[in-house]
Amino acid sequence: MAYWLVQSQADVPDDDWWLSNKERSSLAGLRFPKRRNDWQVGRWTAKQATRFYILDTHLFPLDNRSQLRLADLEFFPAPDGAPQPFISGTPADLSLSISHSEHYGFCAVSRGGVALGCDIELIQEHEANFAEDYFGDEEKKLLLQLPGLRKDVALTLIWSGKEAVLKALRQGLRRDTRSVAVSFGRPQSSDDSWNALSVCCLESSRSFGGWWRHYKDFILTIVSDPPEISPIEISRM
Repeated sequence: MAYWLVQSQADVPDDDWWLSNKERSSLAGLRFPKRRNDWQVGRWTAKQATRFYILDTHLFPLDNRSQLRLADLEFFPAPDGAPQPFISGTPADLSLSISHSEHYGFCAVSRGGVALGCDIELIQEHEANFAEDYFGDEEKKLLLQLPGLRKDVALTLIWSGKEAVLKALRQGLRRDTRSVAVSFGRPQSSDDSWNALSVCCLESSRSFGGWWRHYKDFILTIVSDPPEISPIEISRM
């Protein structure tokens, strides 16, 4: 099962006690304030989510679980750019995805071996040709049907599902967004609950199960292969 957490920039500590020495060096190398803020809120959210997952699932043998510090958890890019988690310098066998938008960070974490991707997107209008440029034919038809959703919500949902699955494929926006197809039905639950979606990789026919929901003014999506049950919110840390 996947765990998830959203944090805001206001949750990030003013000092850097929660960062390792390597991470402090990485942060110091970021020149632009927006890039620094995105990096900080993404790392803070990922550390909180990962620490909770490790302690709650008991999947990792730790001599003293209560002494696992946030600074012991690090995230560095794998060769393909995806975040690789480490515990005290040792690679951790778990799956993790990080996203950020408008001063919010979003993280999903699950057991190792799961192809996992998550995304947070602000609900907003886009240019008239946005769907034409980035969506496939079936997705454009889905936008016309609008199954119980406003057009701006449906458009944001499709885009977010694409972002999430491209992360799960460990390719990101290097890949043509029209090479994956998002589908979903009429929402079966309230705005603050998860609804099912699915994404198909058109080049390989690989399918991903997924979930989406509203969160404040955002859409959250999580996709995985193999599919996971409805994600579990981390509500205590």
